[in-house]
Amino acid sequence: MRHYAVVLLSVIACCIVSCDSLVPPEPVGFTGLRGTITFVGGEAGWPSDTILDMRVVLFEKAPAAADSILPFILSGRAAFGTSIPLRVAGAPYLVEVSNAPREFGYVVVAMQTGPNVLQDWRMAALYSLDGTTPAPVAIRRGQEVQLNFTVDFSNLPPQPF
Repeated sequence: MRHYAVVLLSVIACCIVSCDSLVPPEPVGFTGLRGTITFVGGEAGWPSDTILDMRVVLFEKAPAAADSILPFILSGRAAFGTSIPLRVAGAPYLVEVSNAPREFGYVVVAMQTGPNVLQDWRMAALYSLDGTTPAPVAIRRGQEVQLNFTVDFSNLPPQPF
């Protein structure tokens, strides 16, 4: 009987050590990026029908080719928000980030310009301090980073590919 008590206590001790504690972690508020996207020229500034989808995407580093975007997303090296309304003067956006703390070196507003969801993406705005060089964004657990973007369809940022 004493042998069973030792085994039971050992199992309980292993569970406590492997779980760090029996108390669940404290809930953390929203972790991620939030802000507003403003479109130069308002609703009239949009190209006719060439944009099918638009969203904010955070990449750990800039993708080198259009076909590398999906592998970034599937491997967890990118985070993206929901679709942004099209043909509007401005819109709020939200990107939830898991596994924080994380740093993203390439933060963009991306637009799908054709039917191929794997290939037809262009960058509409880039988070940058000088207007051309990508600036990193660090996000800690429980932190909400506020970034606003301005999209000028007549003056797109340098494309990574």
